[in-house]
Amino acid sequence: MSKAMIAAVALLLCCGASHAEVNVDINGQRYSYTDNPRLAEVLKPYALQQNWYWPAAALYRTDTQRAEKLRQQLLTLATELAQQSDDAQLRDSLALLQAQVNQWQLADRVNMRVDYDAATVVPALNPRFDTGSYRLVLQRRPNTVFVGGAVRREVSVPHLGASDVAAYTASIKMTPGADSEQLAIVQPDGRIIKAGISYFNRSNTEAMPGAQLLVLFTEPMLDQRFSTLNTLLQQLAVHRILP
Repeated sequence: MSKAMIAAVALLLCCGASHAEVNVDINGQRYSYTDNPRLAEVLKPYALQQNWYWPAAALYRTDTQRAEKLRQQLLTLATELAQQSDDAQLRDSLALLQAQVNQWQLADRVNMRVDYDAATVVPALNPRFDTGSYRLVLQRRPNTVFVGGAVRREVSVPHLGASDVAAYTASIKMTPGADSEQLAIVQPDGRIIKAGISYFNRSNTEAMPGAQLLVLFTEPMLDQRFSTLNTLLQQLAVHRILP
């Protein structure tokens, strides 16, 4: 073996020894794994430190860009709709939405149930991490929900137990063009639910603590782009890391 080949092998061994296949930030504390760990292994150092609210626990990829691409699609579409509208109030509503979404902290949420107790009992809920970099957010039970979308200002309001989402409408200042008949609920576990809030279609759907309530835009029959805008908004909210 030549000296050059020996040097190359030594470099590979050196890099392999120091390179971590999986990096996880858990509430600001960083961990590295040379093997692909399972969820229970990653959660174990933290699982019993607090009474975590597992439905709001979320895992995000921080080395991919899917959420940012969604954000840019939404912003581009909102700009297009505003430029082609003769309604000054609707243009203002779209500008408010863009400003709001620009402030969101995003990362690519992994479609994985994060629950230590479940992961230690059910093998299917204890998957291995793919190679990459992650952020794991654990929190205690939230006492608020977030209201955003086609609103004057995004707000955080107290969570109302045993109440349907229509009870939050008093806290919502909708903008022109908003759909006043339904809300989209992005539950903290990532599920998206539509809920009626008007007198004739109220659905008695409850928002979980830490949920996002999104006011959508009315969808004209002759312009499907508003439907696309609403879909992008809901999809993007799934990837949001809440303050």
